[in-house]
Amino acid sequence: MAQQQVFPVIRRISHAVSPVLARAGFTPNQVTFLGLVAGLASAGCFSVGTHFWGITGALFWAICSLMDYCDGEVARLTGKSSRFGAVLDDVVDWIVHSAFFLGLGYGAFSVSGSSIWLWLGAAAAVGTTINTFAQWCREWLRASRGEEQPRIPGEAALPENFQERIIYVFRGLFRADFWLLVLVLEAFHITWLMLPVFAVGVQVYWLTGLMKNADKFVP
Repeated sequence: MAQQQVFPVIRRISHAVSPVLARAGFTPNQVTFLGLVAGLASAGCFSVGTHFWGITGALFWAICSLMDYCDGEVARLTGKSSRFGAVLDDVVDWIVHSAFFLGLGYGAFSVSGSSIWLWLGAAAAVGTTINTFAQWCREWLRASRGEEQPRIPGEAALPENFQERIIYVFRGLFRADFWLLVLVLEAFHITWLMLPVFAVGVQVYWLTGLMKNADKFVP
């Protein structure tokens, strides 16, 4: 018997929600738009800086993440997949993640009065933008060469080795299940800890990816 997939957790939730959205008559693009609204609402809540609005923002972010998975599933269930929908999904992902970091930075600034949080939020948002555009460039070059898209990591069964399990869970929390990390941190009102981590980490991520895939940018 094949081992059951454990992560991402959001995928297990979306498998239950997507058929409901499809039966309710939602189109994939409408689901994507719901995700955009939830993501921007989350950023707005975090920008206030208080614990109450932080919890509200974390819940909106969970909805945003759920819609990000549901739109593709609804597209497959209804047979309404489109290139426009795929591009819209990517653009919305970029917008909401950038807005999230900007909102989180402004919220930390509004509470502490220190402008360093504004700079950290901006750095994370800029890094997210660079990483997104670099990924689009790689995908465009890959498509123009007729190469297959790589398999998305983090959707396999839980590894047997303990060390590999830790890496597997860590990667899942920082990718598809990022919403869960946000929810847990905000439960303790320490979501601001993400700012220095991502302000630096996202730069390292896109730089590492650029060096690793440098050959793919060569015609």
